[in-house]
Amino acid sequence: MRPKKTESQRLTKTVLFRLTELEEAQLKRTAAQCGMSVSDYCRAAIFGTTPKQRLTPEQQ
Repeated sequence: MRPKKTESQRLTKTVLFRLTELEEAQLKRTAAQCGMSVSDYCRAAIFGTTPKQRLTPEQQ
């Protein structure tokens, strides 16, 4: 079993923002191409990490 996270490690806060349908689709597509959830992708982008797209099987 995985050890429990400490209080400071728990993700407890939510941030909401509005997007157009086109922006949402692009965000979901880009996050998926990077192999990340939308939340993880946004968190990485906000804190200065540049998420990189994964190679497709054809590119490998």
